[in-house]
Amino acid sequence: MTTALHRPLYNDSFWAIIGPETAALFARYVERLRGEGYFEYRARAYGFGAFDNGVPIPDAARRLYLEANGGHGVADAFAR
Repeated sequence: MTTALHRPLYNDSFWAIIGPETAALFARYVERLRGEGYFEYRARAYGFGAFDNGVPIPDAARRLYLEANGGHGVADAFAR
């Protein structure tokens, strides 16, 4: 037996499953996010995701850097 709680969230009938009150709550939440600039800032690149020359910083480099510095970072660690 499949109930509304067992259906995947990506189902086309999601909004019908949650009902109008919950859909309205989600809509208000999205409007608040939009009003606070969430979507504008969400589209920006992560400020610490690349070296200053634009090359992405791999997770391994982050781990090695922390290990080499006793788990402590320094100001502008990835600048030339």
